[in-house]
Amino acid sequence: MTIDIKAFDAIGTIAAVRVVQTADEVTLISSNGVVLRTKVKDIKLAGRATRGVRLMQLAEGDHVATLARISAADLKRAGITSEENGKEEKKS
Repeated sequence: MTIDIKAFDAIGTIAAVRVVQTADEVTLISSNGVVLRTKVKDIKLAGRATRGVRLMQLAEGDHVATLARISAADLKRAGITSEENGKEEKKS
Protein backbone atom coordinates (compact mmCIF):
# COMPACT_ATOMS: atom_id res chain seq x y z
CA MET A 1 0.00 0.00 0.00
CA THR A 2 1.26 3.48 -0.69
CA ILE A 3 0.56 6.80 0.99
CA ASP A 4 1.38 8.67 -2.24
CA ILE A 5 -1.92 9.00 -4.12
CA LYS A 6 -0.03 10.40 -7.13
CA ALA A 7 1.71 7.02 -7.53
CA PHE A 8 -1.57 5.18 -8.32
CA ASP A 9 -1.17 5.96 -12.06
CA ALA A 10 2.21 4.22 -12.07
CA ILE A 11 1.50 1.30 -9.72
CA GLY A 12 -2.28 0.88 -9.89
CA THR A 13 -4.85 0.80 -7.15
CA ILE A 14 -4.91 -1.54 -4.17
CA ALA A 15 -6.77 -4.71 -5.20
CA ALA A 16 -7.39 -6.27 -1.78
CA VAL A 17 -6.20 -6.19 1.81
CA ARG A 18 -6.32 -8.86 4.51
CA VAL A 19 -4.91 -9.17 8.02
CA VAL A 20 -2.76 -12.31 8.07
CA GLN A 21 -0.32 -14.20 10.25
CA THR A 22 3.10 -15.44 9.13
CA ALA A 23 1.99 -19.11 9.14
CA ASP A 24 -1.08 -18.41 6.92
CA GLU A 25 -1.44 -18.74 3.17
CA VAL A 26 -3.33 -16.52 0.72
CA THR A 27 -5.10 -17.39 -2.51
CA LEU A 28 -5.76 -14.80 -5.22
CA ILE A 29 -8.15 -15.43 -8.11
CA SER A 30 -8.38 -13.15 -11.12
CA SER A 31 -11.47 -12.47 -13.21
CA ASN A 32 -9.85 -14.49 -16.03
CA GLY A 33 -9.54 -17.55 -13.76
CA VAL A 34 -5.84 -17.32 -12.87
CA VAL A 35 -5.26 -18.73 -9.37
CA LEU A 36 -2.22 -18.01 -7.21
CA ARG A 37 -1.68 -19.55 -3.77
CA THR A 38 1.31 -18.52 -1.71
CA LYS A 39 2.62 -18.62 1.84
CA VAL A 40 2.47 -15.33 3.72
CA LYS A 41 6.03 -15.86 4.97
CA ASP A 42 7.21 -15.74 1.33
CA ILE A 43 5.69 -12.30 0.68
CA LYS A 44 8.13 -9.41 1.00
CA LEU A 45 7.40 -7.05 3.88
CA ALA A 46 7.03 -3.41 2.89
CA GLY A 47 6.81 -0.29 5.00
CA ARG A 48 3.99 2.23 4.97
CA ALA A 49 5.79 4.70 2.69
CA THR A 50 6.57 2.17 -0.05
CA ARG A 51 4.88 1.30 -3.33
CA GLY A 52 3.61 -2.04 -2.06
CA VAL A 53 4.16 -5.60 -3.23
CA ARG A 54 2.78 -7.10 -6.45
CA LEU A 55 1.72 -10.71 -5.96
CA MET A 56 0.08 -11.38 -9.33
CA GLN A 57 0.89 -10.05 -12.80
CA LEU A 58 -2.45 -9.45 -14.52
CA ALA A 59 -3.19 -9.40 -18.25
CA GLU A 60 -4.78 -6.34 -19.86
CA GLY A 61 -8.41 -6.11 -18.75
CA ASP A 62 -7.98 -8.70 -15.98
CA HIS A 63 -8.40 -7.80 -12.30
CA VAL A 64 -8.27 -9.48 -8.90
CA ALA A 65 -11.70 -10.98 -8.31
CA THR A 66 -11.05 -12.27 -4.79
CA LEU A 67 -8.39 -12.76 -2.14
CA ALA A 68 -8.77 -15.43 0.54
CA ARG A 69 -6.78 -15.99 3.70
CA ILE A 70 -6.19 -19.62 4.65
CA SER A 71 -5.28 -19.68 8.31
CA ALA A 72 -2.61 -21.97 9.71
CA ALA A 73 -5.30 -23.55 11.92
CA ASP A 74 -7.42 -24.36 8.85
CA LEU A 75 -4.41 -25.89 7.11
CA LYS A 76 -3.68 -28.00 10.18
CA ARG A 77 -7.33 -29.16 10.42
CA ALA A 78 -7.17 -30.21 6.76
CA GLY A 79 -4.02 -32.19 7.49
CA ILE A 80 -1.81 -30.14 5.19
CA THR A 81 1.81 -29.69 6.21
CA SER A 82 4.52 -27.65 4.57
CA GLU A 83 7.54 -29.72 3.54
CA GLU A 84 11.12 -28.48 3.16
CA ASN A 85 10.94 -28.69 -0.65
CA GLY A 86 7.99 -26.31 -0.76
CA LYS A 87 5.44 -28.95 -1.79
CA GLU A 88 2.41 -29.48 0.37
CA GLU A 89 1.39 -32.95 1.40
CA LYS A 90 -1.78 -34.17 3.01
CA LYS A 91 -1.30 -36.29 6.11
CA SER A 92 -2.96 -39.70 5.99
